[in-house]
Amino acid sequence: EGLRDPNRRIAWRDLPDPACEIARPLDHVARTVPPTLGELIEQQVQRLDAQGQRVLETASLVGREFAAAMVADALELPVTAVEELCEQLARQGSMLASAPVATLPDGTPLPRYRFTHALYPEVLARRVPDARRLRTHARLAAWLERAHAADPDAVAAACAHHHEHAHEWPEAIASLRRAAAEEVRRC
Repeated sequence: EGLRDPNRRIAWRDLPDPACEIARPLDHVARTVPPTLGELIEQQVQRLDAQGQRVLETASLVGREFAAAMVADALELPVTAVEELCEQLARQGSMLASAPVATLPDGTPLPRYRFTHALYPEVLARRVPDARRLRTHARLAAWLERAHAADPDAVAAACAHHHEHAHEWPEAIASLRRAAAEEVRRC
């Protein structure tokens, strides 16, 4: 009977298992749940401080997986600060998880993280204003080129992506040509 009236408080003790009780009317619960996953993600992100939000927004421009060092460079932050934030979020398990550590061509280990759901980078990327998005993609491409200077063909496709989104057309075309040549060599 209480399940039919959303404003009536329902005590589970009236049911076979008295261990739980709904403390609020069901209509209150319906009003507090965001209607879309995007809004839920937005609420999670807004709970972070400004720097945490910027880190995740920048990471979203890299993709579903990202290197903390790449994001730190794009934001001109210490790598340790970005790694600590990402580790904290990974321990919480809602937005980020640890990804396998990569190794740069010079042997440097590269801690990586991944968004726990594909909607996170999509929602976060929409928050980035156009001017900042252009600058950030340019910085991400530059970091990839520096970090992989010993083997630029290995990251040519990723560089092309970032140059394209930075509207750096000559660099995007050059990177696309290197990526295509690398694919031909692999075949």
